[in-house]
Amino acid sequence: MAAARKFYGKFLPQLGFVKEKPGRYYHTFYSAGGDKPSEFFGFTRDKNHKPNRTRIAFWADTREEVDKLAELVRDAGGKALVKFVAEKGRSLRNDLISAKR
Repeated sequence: MAAARKFYGKFLPQLGFVKEKPGRYYHTFYSAGGDKPSEFFGFTRDKNHKPNRTRIAFWADTREEVDKLAELVRDAGGKALVKFVAEKGRSLRNDLISAKR
């Protein structure tokens, strides 16, 4: 959990997930929603977890935002990044940034 918190803590605040709520079995980053529901990103420990092809996606309005997010994730230690571009209402795989795992 500490490694995941450190990794995600390096770039999620840049995406608006500026608050954190740690827990014994989970950790949550969330936007400042006050007394209203807000967006959140959470993870939990799983002693039986095995790496797989699951991907986490974030939305960006411009290509510049995509590139900035990719830079933040790489700087945090992210190694398997794939860019997707929405075009005419559908998602298209654009190019592989890094395939190292």
